Amino acid sequence: MEGRLEWYCVDFWTRELGLDIPVLKQELDHLISIHPYVIDFLTAVRALGKRTVLVTNAHQKVLQLKMQRTGLASHFDSLISAHQMGAPKEQLIFWQTMQAMEPFDCAGTLLIDDSVPVLRAAREYGIEWLLTISKPDSRLPAKVSSEFPAIRSFQQIMPSC
Repeated sequence: MEGRLEWYCVDFWTRELGLDIPVLKQELDHLISIHPYVIDFLTAVRALGKRTVLVTNAHQKVLQLKMQRTGLASHFDSLISAHQMGAPKEQLIFWQTMQAMEPFDCAGTLLIDDSVPVLRAAREYGIEWLLTISKPDSRLPAKVSSEFPAIRSFQQIMPSC
């Protein structure tokens, strides 16, 4: 299922495994946290008049849980789940549908993601500015990517207003 929308669908895994995945996610919500400098970064980007959109493969139920836990929703102009698009970010059709739903200029768009397959699909679609996060999980070692420039902290790319 990896690379398909079902991989990210809590309803699918609830049916497949006979477990209430949303409840299990709720029990682990203490593991959800904000990367350092993310709020500063988003505030600075918006102060420059840039539109900020969170685009995620997370199911809407998981996205809602994350936004409740972090309070980040108010720092974005829009929150979009791959489930709204009918395809995960790893698939080109996601970006085509995204363009129709939330028009963006590929040459002026920055996408920051921790998934190399997602970044590859975005590059194939034509998004010019792509960064990966070398340490998306504070409990795991940093990941190395030779394919895309990586940041360890949002402080590294903080715009000056």
